[in-house]
Formats: sequence, C-alpha cells, structure tokens
Amino acid sequence: MNSQLPALNVANAVALPPLVPLNYVHPGLSLAQLLAMLRAHRRRIIAIFLAVAALVIGASTLLPRSYAATATLLVRYEVNDPLGGKEFPLGLLGGYIATQVEILQGPSVLLPMIDQLQLTQKRAYSAGFKGAAADLPAWVMERVLKRLSVEQGPAGSQLIHIHYAGTSPEEAAEVANTIAQIYVAHQNTRLTEPASAHETRYAAQLAELRGKADSAQQALTAFREQNALIDARTEMEALAALEQRLLEAQNARRAAEAHAAGNVQVGQAVLGSTLVQSLKTQLSTLLTRKAELQSTLGPRHPDMRALDAQIAQARQALAAEIGSYSQGASADIDAARALEKKLQIAVDAQREKTMKVRDLQDQASRLELELTSAQSVYKRALDGYDQVAFASQSHYNNISLENAAIKPLRAASPSSLKFAVLGLALGGTFGVGVPLLLELLRRRVRCRDDLERDHGIPVLMEFAPISAHGARS
Repeated sequence: MNSQLPALNVANAVALPPLVPLNYVHPGLSLAQLLAMLRAHRRRIIAIFLAVAALVIGASTLLPRSYAATATLLVRYEVNDPLGGKEFPLGLLGGYIATQVEILQGPSVLLPMIDQLQLTQKRAYSAGFKGAAADLPAWVMERVLKRLSVEQGPAGSQLIHIHYAGTSPEEAAEVANTIAQIYVAHQNTRLTEPASAHETRYAAQLAELRGKADSAQQALTAFREQNALIDARTEMEALAALEQRLLEAQNARRAAEAHAAGNVQVGQAVLGSTLVQSLKTQLSTLLTRKAELQSTLGPRHPDMRALDAQIAQARQALAAEIGSYSQGASADIDAARALEKKLQIAVDAQREKTMKVRDLQDQASRLELELTSAQSVYKRALDGYDQVAFASQSHYNNISLENAAIKPLRAASPSSLKFAVLGLALGGTFGVGVPLLLELLRRRVRCRDDLERDHGIPVLMEFAPISAHGARS
C-alpha cells in the first residue's frame, strides 16, 4: 500500500479563515486537548500516581499507632435522699448531662486519675515539660484532654460515652475505666457527703442531749439523796391535826377565862359540888334557926352567940370552899394557856416543816420535769438518728458504670483504608497535575484543537497514527 502523501506546497498555499470564528470558541483547553495531553503523558502519570500512593501508604505504616477504648456511664434522673426528699428538680434536667460531661473533663476527675495511674512518670505524657514539678500534673492533664472525648448518647440519651485514645490497647482501656470509676466515686461522695456531715453534727447534738439528760438525772438523784423527802400529804395531815388541837385548846382557854371572869358561886363546878351545897344548906338552916330565936332571945343570949359562931364558921367554910374553886379556875386558865402556847409552837414548827417539804418537793418536781423534758428530747432525737445514719451510710449512686472499656483489637489510627484512599487521591492529583503543569509550560500540538483554537488554522482532515513499519515501507 502506498502510504506516501502529497506534500503541501506552502508557497502556493492560501490562508483560509477558520471554520469557527475565534470569537465563538470557548476560552481555555477543550476536552480533546486535555485527553491528548493525558494520553501523551500516560506513562509519567502512572509512575507519579504509583509513587505518591506508595509513599502515602508507606508513611502510614511508620506513624505511631493509636488505640481507642470507650467506657459508658448510665445517668439516672432520681434522688435517694431520705432527709431531703426523692424528687429530682425539674429545672436541672436540661443541663444535668452537660454538667456531668464537664465534670468528667475537669481537674476533680482527671488529676486523681493521673495520680492513680502515675501518668506523670510516663515519657509519652511528660515529654517536653520544662517547668516546676508542681505543674507537671497540669501539663499531663492537657495531654490527656487531647486524647479524651466525652459525649452524651444520641437523642437525649442518659448514657455518657468516655472515649480515650492511647498508645496501647491496655493503656486506652485502663485510662477510660479509671476515669469512669473515679467519677462514679466522686459522684457518690458528692451525694453522701452532705448526709455524712449532717450525721456528724447530729451525733454531736445527740451526745449533747444525752449529756443534758444524764446531768438532769444526776441532779435529781443527788437532790433526793441529800433531802429525804416526806410525803407532803402526811405533813399536811399532821399540821391539820395540830391546828385542830390548837383550836380546841384556844376554846378551852377562852372558856376557862370566861368562867374565871364570871361569878364563881354560880359556876358549874360550885353548883355541882356536894360539899358546897351541904355547907350552903347548913348555913341556911342556921340562919333560919337564928331568925326563929331572935324573936325570943336577945343577941347576947348564949344560944344566940353559939348560933352566930356556928353561922360564922359555916360561912367561913363555904367561902374557903368557893375560894378553892376560884383558885382551881385560875389554874385551869394557866394550864389552858400553857397548852395553847405549846400547841401554837408545834403548829408553827409543823407549818415551817411543811413549807420546807413543799419547797423541796417543788424543786424535785422541777428537776423531774427537766429530766422528763431532756429524756423526751433525747428520745425523739435518738429515734431520728437511725434515718440520718442510714442516709449517711448509703452507697446509692445515680450514676453507674454501664459498660467498662475493653482492650481494642485494632488500632483506631492511622486507618489503612483512609490512608489508602488518601494515597490514591494524592497520587491521582499529582499524577495528573504535574504533567498538565509541564505541558502548559511547554505547549505542543497534539490534536486538531491545538491548531484551530490556539492558532486559528483550520484542519481539513485527520489521519490515523502511522506506524513505524508503514512509514519505512
């Protein structure tokens, strides 16, 4: 086959206008130009692509491995406080989980975890620190926070997930579990500490009340031992009996005084005396006989004188007898007065004794009342102490470890798939970009669009590539 083509006579060629005016041609490179460039640099593109992808994937194998472990906490919206109630404040529901998330990432949890796991002694956490030794835990905590992630479960869940990325599976699981355990213990302390403090104050007050009750009991016992109390009713009965006897003695004294102040001869004692009545009868008889004799005898008659002597003797005997009764009445008055005075002294003494007994009984009653009041208050406080002690010793916690972190089987980073995709993307970008950049810096004619778009030369015909064998023949 004759593959020789007629040569174009350039000298006789006439420049024709392009088929498409340049004003209507879109600026930039056409798809045909791009494909022609890529086809021309295909070997270079493949080499760059493979080199970049291999470099990225190889670099991923040299990066340090990071293992992620997750511990899960369950938060319950309830309160177990026997002292303050069991209803959760509704106003705290919105930010309660967010608050717990903040606490989990705070120094109150992380610093005890760092101290417990001795992270300050590990090179991976303390590397690069040049400050004072007291600031090392804060430095380590910043390193921990970069690897720590705490988040709430989706859709307002009551779960809190603690993610930690460590350099080894054991470290990742240990740090996540330790943070969860320290937080649960911290929460338990926060819930029970007020009850424990209240229990301590309650115990001190209970001891004080017990001391008051003991003091009141000791005071009452000492008072009773010091003062042998007698029943006030007995003393009152004795006082009433003495007062009755005093009244009788006063009446007897008044009667004796009345008898002594009256006519003794008409007194009951005189009128009741046989001797006095006999003497009165004898005197009356003598006076009657004298009256009879006076009519016949003179006053100097011996019979009259004898009769006068007998009358005088009878009168003297009667007066003596009545005088003895007068003396007896005076003695009765003196005896009545003495008895009255004696009874008055006894009544006064008994009244004073009764008043003292009453005072002592009043004091004893006050001491008994104080003892009863102290014992009653102590008993009520002692009855409520069980509830306070139960609240302080309760180990209830509204946050619990739902799922402990387990050692991850595979590294979380670097991800082989991600780095493979990244290598392919970078390889494709550099593989295509570098040849295109070189082509744009040094343009060559590779398709008809290069002539028509860039030079305005119309192309009338395109030929298939001519092989080297065909060209030689």
